Amino acid sequence: MADLPLTYQHRPPETESGSAPVVILLHGLGADEGDLFSYADVLPEEYHVLSVRGPHSSTGGGYAWMGSGQDRFAESISALTAFAERLPDACDVDGDRIGLLGFSQGAKAALVALLEEPALFAWVVSLNGFLPRSHSDESVVERARGKSVFVGVGEHDSVISPELGAETAETLSAAGLDVTVRSYPVGHAIADQEVEDVAEWLRTSV
Repeated sequence: MADLPLTYQHRPPETESGSAPVVILLHGLGADEGDLFSYADVLPEEYHVLSVRGPHSSTGGGYAWMGSGQDRFAESISALTAFAERLPDACDVDGDRIGLLGFSQGAKAALVALLEEPALFAWVVSLNGFLPRSHSDESVVERARGKSVFVGVGEHDSVISPELGAETAETLSAAGLDVTVRSYPVGHAIADQEVEDVAEWLRTSV
């Protein structure tokens, strides 16, 4: 495994013939790099899949992208950016096709990273997450105009309400991003159909 600034698990593309696109998986609060890696086999076989560990310890166990305070979140975004920047050399990744797929707190990190580094990230999948107020101003969101975003919403989510997800989709769309929104009959969780829909979206839309 290549030496990169975040701990990760890696599934290479099935056929390694030149640089390939990559999806970086960002787990939710209290999980680790193994949590979303179970979905690697559902995602397109031509992609590198790298599931990374948040840099902060969670008080309840596991790891997090947001620590105690905004500075800790900024540290996470910096670490994630550094990780992505080094991928083309470390794993023969296509630097123009680096995308982020996050769940819950990982979705917030993915959206913020896209807005802070729109030249680095090609697209984002946000599952059961939302855009924090710190980055919801139109002048900030417009930095990523034209980028593709898939927003997955849990209809029965009591942790991050479906209304927050829908509001995020509206904010992104109004600022000129290409947004796909899907809702699923689940709580704060990822539906099996959701992962299949994301895989199809990656094959046809980005």
